[in-house]
Amino acid sequence: MRLAINGFRLGGAMTGVPRYLATLLDEWDKSTRPFEKIELFVRNRATGAGNSGFKNISVKQLSPIIPCSFTEHFLLPLYTRSADVLFCPSFIMPIGYKRPCVVTIHDTLQEIMPDTFPFLARLRRAPLYRYSARNATLVLTDSHNSREDIIRYYGIPENKVRVIHLAAAPCFRVLDDKDTVAKDLSGMGLDGRPYILFVGKLSVRRSIPALLGAFARLIKEDGIPHRLVLVGINHLGIPLQELIASHDLTDRVTHLTRISDKDLTTLYNGADCFVLPSTYEGFGLPLIEAMACGCPVVVFRNSSLAEIGGDAVRYPETEDEKGLIEAFRDVLGSSSLRDDLSARGLKRAAQFSWSNTAQQTLSALEEAANG
Repeated sequence: MRLAINGFRLGGAMTGVPRYLATLLDEWDKSTRPFEKIELFVRNRATGAGNSGFKNISVKQLSPIIPCSFTEHFLLPLYTRSADVLFCPSFIMPIGYKRPCVVTIHDTLQEIMPDTFPFLARLRRAPLYRYSARNATLVLTDSHNSREDIIRYYGIPENKVRVIHLAAAPCFRVLDDKDTVAKDLSGMGLDGRPYILFVGKLSVRRSIPALLGAFARLIKEDGIPHRLVLVGINHLGIPLQELIASHDLTDRVTHLTRISDKDLTTLYNGADCFVLPSTYEGFGLPLIEAMACGCPVVVFRNSSLAEIGGDAVRYPETEDEKGLIEAFRDVLGSSSLRDDLSARGLKRAAQFSWSNTAQQTLSALEEAANG
């Protein structure tokens, strides 16, 4: 059997969908699988997995100068018309595609929080997401919460949607050499001051203003010595510097955009606490990455976050500045609680495996291919 894969999202920052697909490809390249031939279609061989030197996956480049939408909906179907199944890991399948197709829909944010997206982006994507959910052979998603949302918003049969949990990539682990961690943190411009860590795109749903407000109050009222480190691109143009200045935090907040997995692992290992104050996540990879590194976690109890965090994280009582302050006071003020959360997080993260994710995904693709 022949498996074709839409790899157009590979390249750039290794977060979200690119990390999801790249890690699956790494697992599939070294594992026993039901497909005799796996073909990955990319737009640029020089980036992402398109330049990874796979042993058992062939990489084919489609024109990088033709608009992506045309390539995805017209060229890709031509090149995959003899495939037994096409895997689309990022919400969208080609319009009018007649062969078996499996699409991963990671969340339903376009439906749940439409106002958090630019109007034109929402106008372009939302209909394609609905079309793909309704016309794909199977739909994969990352959590039971997302499965319920997909069934509700897209009106598709329950037996069409498969839940396959994600996991932390193998690079995210506890680093035993604390001297090297401290040295590497210094190389990133962190001066030895303890810090709270946030990782993720600076989206509206991730409550950056509330996080900055809570952090500022903790400095003023509790005198905490910490720095706040934000890792992620500001893709929506949140007035971050203005918000930081308004709280008089210019010297206490560090914003990093694109960093390597090695540096991100170091950041998780060195943090006193990781925080993800999101009002909705389809899975929340940074949450499980932090747990895999033994970093204590504060996260809101909603969407998939409680499903993934289990009893291994500290949930604020309210999803606002006040709730964050109380949670931070508990975690930062108690080394025994931090140690307990660290141990629970490691145990929880170990329950999720990319090997299992890859095998379950292959099984779903084989099912679709066999009709």
